[in-house]
Order: sequence, then C-alpha cells, then structure tokens
Amino acid sequence: MDIYDGAGKRLLLIINPVSGKRTILRSVTEVIAIFQDAGFTCTVMVTQHSGDTRRFTEMYARSFDRIVVAGGDGTLNQAVSGLASIGISKPLGYIPCGSTNDFARSIGLKVNNQAAARHAAFGEVTELDIGRFGNEFFTYVAAFGMFTDMPYTTSQYAKNVIGHAAYIIDGIINIGKYKTVNMRITADGEVFRGDYLFGAVCNSTSVAGVLTLPDDTVSLKDGLFELLLVQAPDDPVDLPFILNGLVRQDYSSEYITFKQCSDLLIENPERVEFSLDGERSSVYDRIQVAMLPRFLKLVK
Repeated sequence: MDIYDGAGKRLLLIINPVSGKRTILRSVTEVIAIFQDAGFTCTVMVTQHSGDTRRFTEMYARSFDRIVVAGGDGTLNQAVSGLASIGISKPLGYIPCGSTNDFARSIGLKVNNQAAARHAAFGEVTELDIGRFGNEFFTYVAAFGMFTDMPYTTSQYAKNVIGHAAYIIDGIINIGKYKTVNMRITADGEVFRGDYLFGAVCNSTSVAGVLTLPDDTVSLKDGLFELLLVQAPDDPVDLPFILNGLVRQDYSSEYITFKQCSDLLIENPERVEFSLDGERSSVYDRIQVAMLPRFLKLVK
C-alpha cells in the first residue's frame, strides 16, 4: 500500500460539529496541528445543513490532495458519495466521532479523535469496495426494516448523552411498529421473495449498531456484498429465536438468508425507504445494486 507524504500538499478537513457527543469540537485544535505536523496545508469547513459534506466534497475535492471527514458514518457516506458522483477516487481520511461508528468498528479504526487524525495524516492507503444503490452510494450498508431507521429517528439528545445504547433502547420501545415488507431480490441470478422484517446489503462486519457479521467471512475488498434477509415467521413466537440467531451469527433458521453476491436487483413494490449508512435513501420501485470494487482509498 502507498504511504502518502503530506509535505507541500493541501488537505480539506470537513467537520460535522453535532456528531456523537460533539467531541471533535474539543479537540479540533489538536487535530489540525497533527495535519500541519505531517506537512499539510489544512483548510477547515464546518457543516451547517444536511448534505453539506457531499456538497463540499463535490465542489472542492479536485483542489485538494486529501479529504478528511470528522463525523459519523453518515458524514463519511456523504464524502464517499461526493467523490463517487464526480468520479474521483482520492485519498480519504476518517475521524469517527458519531454515536455508533459501525464502519470504523469494521476496519479497526480508532475512535479517539487524535489517534484517528494521526492515521489520516500518516497512515497507509487501503483500497475498499463501495456500493452503488440506484443513483446513490453506500460505504458499508443499504438496509430496510427493523432497527435501520434508528440513526435518524433516535433523538440527537439521547445519542449525545448515552451514545450507542440509545439505539438499543429506542429499538426495544418501538419494536411493535415494524411491518413486514414484501420484496423480490435477485442476487447473482438467484431469486429470493418473501415478507421480510429486515434486509441488508452489507460490506461490513457491523450493521445498524446492533448486528455483527462473521469477520472470517466478510472482506471489505473482495468485490462481494453480504446479503442478509430476515423473513417474518409463520408463528410470531419464533421471532425471539430468530433474532437470537442473528445476534449469535447463526444463520441456520429457514427464515434467515445469508449470501455473498456482487450484483443485485431489488424489486420494491411497497416503495420502502432504505437506509444508506444511516442516511435516508431516495425511494425506488426497482433498485440496481452494484459493486464499485476498491473505489474508496481510505487512509488508515
């Protein structure tokens, strides 16, 4: 892997100031000093509105040698989407300071701001896969159903105060609201159809802050997605056993589908909204999901 020397190069630091417990605001001076010590000329932009990270990336990525984002998984998604939308694969650093940090957990990235900044400044470039979801993009997961709306329905106050546990509490309180979704999914030519409580196209070992996938199976740069589907059981009393299997990475239940694939067609007659890395997607009747192999040049 390449090691990028920052001497004489320009770095754009995009900060989401409301992510997680807002720790980035207390350490921004130290973070900037780290990039300066690495030889970068650092420009800082602070988001104020939804979509700012993607907009900043699309507007300014061509003018910088490296982009670094400080925020949660949704902030990272916007930066990656911005790069993909303009067709530029450029070194990208990530300072994970959100509430859940699924992606950071999957790749073993430090959640300490200064440590993550040092990786972004001095680390090696690792090329990772991302997914195209219709006209949008995702770094690690496109999902629907149970738990997937919690990143944007759980209150920001609760996330800031108690962190990841806020998602679990919110999910338990609202578990009765989830409805089944009738969907047809074609994965590398194999057809799956059913009434699903949950579905995810993943490139991660951590999903929705709740589920983990086997790290001896999942690779973030093998050109393959992991498809995980949970069908509604005939008898509702079976649901706790199915969920327990998911938590234990036991996919033997007839109601669970776990498959690796590289290309999917999702037929979505109920026009269900997906979550892309914790961000709301557009709504499609038919969604083509394709792999962009090794597009993301992550500095870590």
